[in-house]
Amino acid sequence: MIMPQEFYTISLISVIAVISFSTLFASHLVGINDYSRSALTVFHLYFISGFLGWVLFGLVEFSDYPISLSWLAIAYITAASMLFFMILGRVEVNSKTVLWIISHILFIAMELAANTLETELWIFTIYILINITILSFIALKRNKKLNNIGFNIISLALYIPLGLGLAQAYMLLNQYNLDIIVGLGILGAATSYSLVGLGFFTMMLVLERNSYELQAHKDELTGIYNRRGLNCALEYIVQESLRDCSSLSAIACDIDLFKKINDTHGHDTGDIVLKEFAQMLKNSIRGSDLLARTGGEEFILILPKSDLNSTKVFAERLRIKTEKMIVQATNIHVKLTACFGVATQTELIKIDELLKNADKALYDAKSRGRNQVCISMN
Repeated sequence: MIMPQEFYTISLISVIAVISFSTLFASHLVGINDYSRSALTVFHLYFISGFLGWVLFGLVEFSDYPISLSWLAIAYITAASMLFFMILGRVEVNSKTVLWIISHILFIAMELAANTLETELWIFTIYILINITILSFIALKRNKKLNNIGFNIISLALYIPLGLGLAQAYMLLNQYNLDIIVGLGILGAATSYSLVGLGFFTMMLVLERNSYELQAHKDELTGIYNRRGLNCALEYIVQESLRDCSSLSAIACDIDLFKKINDTHGHDTGDIVLKEFAQMLKNSIRGSDLLARTGGEEFILILPKSDLNSTKVFAERLRIKTEKMIVQATNIHVKLTACFGVATQTELIKIDELLKNADKALYDAKSRGRNQVCISMN
């Protein structure tokens, strides 16, 4: 017959198994953005070794063989050392990481040298109060960068053992029953490990969802916004221009005789031309500007806080840059020209009308013989 304590142990290990292998499976299925290959290796090692460690703990619970607290503490310290690199998302050798590893080796050595249960508990508690505090700080900084709810869960996973570490220190100072303190430590370690797994699992799902959303808003060939992405980004830009009562300009541009390039040199060369042209535009705009591909060889630039004269000067600069471009493909050199249509609105922004006026100016430039910059007079 299974006793209540044994039932709780089986339930705990079952939960840990589900979290560990779900997270490992998810990492292979969707991958983890912003993670180096070495960090992924540590990631997998953390969950595999963590699961095996809890299985070992369960086997000890069901046997008469007593396991020293120091070995459980060493397993926890080793896992926490891996967690450092998992949170950073990379494994690199520098003064900070070397210091981190050395500090863990020292704590492991102290645990092995401890000759009483109380000493082992004190060493483990001091480790938590120092190193988990450092991990919490690093996780907080990483969380601000990623802005991912999964990292919120990971941060919570670190605050739990930190809080329990303070409780353990209080109990040790007031000479509480050592078995209660050990149980508190095991509870904290299990909860922390489970939440770390849940946090990484959630983080991967959020990253995967964001990746799909980004793909839906980006042009696959050039990597800039497509029409859907343009419409989403315009909402914010228009609202900002209305709030500041500032001008908003648009430049519609079209590569001249692009169909001839495709027909003469092939679509592969045409794709290279589009990518090179898009890259030139991207390198030329400000961080606040918006660039999108709206058709085959058609692009649109949105320039907040740019009046008609400065936008015209900028468009002329883009025309000259295009004229000087020589796109290199396999044994082929392609020279380019393009047309640019400029439109500006101030204070009362009607984005559909702005884009329509830029398109009209673009067609005027084409009708005048191409390689031109024209301005909408509306």
